[in-house]
Amino acid sequence: MGFSTIVATGVSVLILLVVGYFLLMGFSGSINNLTATMKDVESMKGDQMKTSIAVSNISTSGHNVTFEMDNNGYTKITDFSKIEVIITFNQTMPDQYSSWVQKTDWFPYQKNLTGTENAWTCVTIVPDMIDPGVLDPGEKMYASMYVQDDLVPGSLGWVVVMTPNGASSMGYFRVKI
Repeated sequence: MGFSTIVATGVSVLILLVVGYFLLMGFSGSINNLTATMKDVESMKGDQMKTSIAVSNISTSGHNVTFEMDNNGYTKITDFSKIEVIITFNQTMPDQYSSWVQKTDWFPYQKNLTGTENAWTCVTIVPDMIDPGVLDPGEKMYASMYVQDDLVPGSLGWVVVMTPNGASSMGYFRVKI
């Protein structure tokens, strides 16, 4: 009778050790995944901190909006199709009975503007000596957008540009009369 109690206790302790081992392995795997994720986030934030752009000299002419984008950071911007360009502009002039009606649109990148749909393109990069077709640090991009909707003369609008890693800049403009 005493021997069966010892065997039962030994089996119970063995089961507890096996369960504890599996719990520790599960926690260890979770901690490894969490650590890897934190490293990825840190790397992305580091890239974002090294990226700095400035949008300036926004002007309009008919359905076209042009702007300049300076790369003031340390990161090359290579894939323009991943740059987000958003514009907000007024669609109507207010009168005594109404207020401004604003519209916000996202503009995809097109290598060559067709003039039929909302889109933006890189016209040129200056000076484009190091990596042709890449917006390197210290370079300036001249960009153009085609806006399908009519821009109300004299009204205000703004353009937001965001790089693939989340760095962004914006600028206001007044539609030419």
